[in-house]
Order: sequence, then C-alpha cells, then structure tokens
Amino acid sequence: MLDFFLKYRKDNQEMHAHEPGTSELIDWTRAVQRSAARNEDAGMADPTNANSILRASSAVAKQRDDRVRLLEALKKRLGPVSV
Repeated sequence: MLDFFLKYRKDNQEMHAHEPGTSELIDWTRAVQRSAARNEDAGMADPTNANSILRASSAVAKQRDDRVRLLEALKKRLGPVSV
C-alpha cells in the first residue's frame, strides 16, 4: 500500500484538490486493518483485501475529483474488483 500511495501522490501531484499526506496514509491503513474481511497474508490484489482497500479509500481522497482519480488508479492496480 505504501508504494502505491507514494506513486499515486507523486503522479497526481499537480491535480490534487487536497494532496494526501502522512495522516491520510495512516487513516487509510488503519481503516483497512479494522476491516473484518481481509487476508493478512496476501497482498493488495487479493480480492478480499482489494475490497477493503477500495472501501477505505475515502480516507485518502477527500474531494470528489481526487476520489475519482484514486479509484481509477486503484482499479488499474488491483484489477477487476466489485465492492
């Protein structure tokens, strides 16, 4: 998640209405960790983890346009996922 977050933030640096920082990253990882449906031994692309990551993404992107870009980047990284 950290690698994805840093790449997303850098790649969209000029487009963020609100640039996500360390606090958003911490909030996002905590939200995913609290998810009852997750597989601790699998990576981001595991379907269970991917759903948790997508559901918690509002912790990173506060504005609508930022959220749309984040969800597009996540879906590209995670592959087809249904939330």
